[in-house]
Amino acid sequence: MSRTNTRYDLLLLPEDAGRRIAPRAGEALLRHLATTRVALPNHEAVADEWVEVYCAPGPSAHEPFVKGMCTDDEPIFEELVVRFGTKAVRAPYGVEVDVNFFVEFRGCLYDDVLGPFKSRFKDILYTRPALYRRLREEPPAHREVSEDEQPKDRRRRKKDAGGVAGTRVEEW
Repeated sequence: MSRTNTRYDLLLLPEDAGRRIAPRAGEALLRHLATTRVALPNHEAVADEWVEVYCAPGPSAHEPFVKGMCTDDEPIFEELVVRFGTKAVRAPYGVEVDVNFFVEFRGCLYDDVLGPFKSRFKDILYTRPALYRRLREEPPAHREVSEDEQPKDRRRRKKDAGGVAGTRVEEW
């Protein structure tokens, strides 16, 4: 795969685009990207049913695109977006399907990702990626969470149920 003078936007979806991906799987892919320093999270929108995490290129940003060392002074991509959750949205790039998960490389110098990156995607999400590309477009603004989509506190409130098993004392 060779570097181009044109920048592209790349979208990775599950191979069968309507397939629902568990939110924990999306978190696992994001954690992988951050720990391998391909992408460094720098902004997020966290709603009750969905999350979008925006990442800057990290020191290893070239790894999905280039084998070995990369001596390019330009960033390989401008921004990476990972969306996951339980709420589906219309896929970007004109793909006519609702998805609850996607990965988007914005402003990328390459028009495809290498096989090892696709393999890691498959290992983490248990589905092969489908790649969609378009010429670089002005990125949309980062999503903001509306008031009615704010995360709810899901911790259960415990009533006083007494002590640990075997320690409850009852009076007669």
